[in-house]
Amino acid sequence: MSGVAGADRLRKDAVVFRDLLVKKINDQVEESVDSPVAKFRGAVDAAIGAKFPTGYSGTFDSAWNILVTKARGAGLRIRLRGTAHGRSKIRDSAALNRGVLRHKTWGRLPWHSQAIPPRFWDEPADELVDEVRNSLEEAVAKAAKEIEASL
Repeated sequence: MSGVAGADRLRKDAVVFRDLLVKKINDQVEESVDSPVAKFRGAVDAAIGAKFPTGYSGTFDSAWNILVTKARGAGLRIRLRGTAHGRSKIRDSAALNRGVLRHKTWGRLPWHSQAIPPRFWDEPADELVDEVRNSLEEAVAKAAKEIEASL
C-alpha cells in the first residue's frame, strides 16, 4: 500500500486504460487483415479457374474452403489453410499446388497423374504478404494517432 492518496485507484485505472488501448489496437489490426484476405480468396478462385482443367475446376472450386485463423499473443498471427473435400476424403490440395492433378479416368481405376500449372495457392499468397504488411502498418499508425489524440 502506497502512502500517496489514490495511488491504488490510479494503478487500477492505468491497467484498465492499457487493456482498452490494447483491445482497440488489436481490433483495428484484425480489421485491416479482412480486406486483403477477401482479395486472396478471389485470387485463389481465379487461379483455380485459370490453372485447372475445365472439367475439374468447377468440382474443386465448389469443394474449396479457406480457413482464416487469427491468433493473438505477443502479436497477431494469421494462418490460412485451404482444404477441399471430395466425396469420400479430402482432396490433395498440396499436390495440386505442386502442379500434379491425380484422377481416375472416367471415374474408374487406375489413377493417373496429370500436369497442371503449379502454385495456384502460393502465387496469391506471395502477393497477400505484401498487402497484409502494408495494411497492418497503416492500422498501427492509425491506432498510434488515436492513442496520441486521446492523451
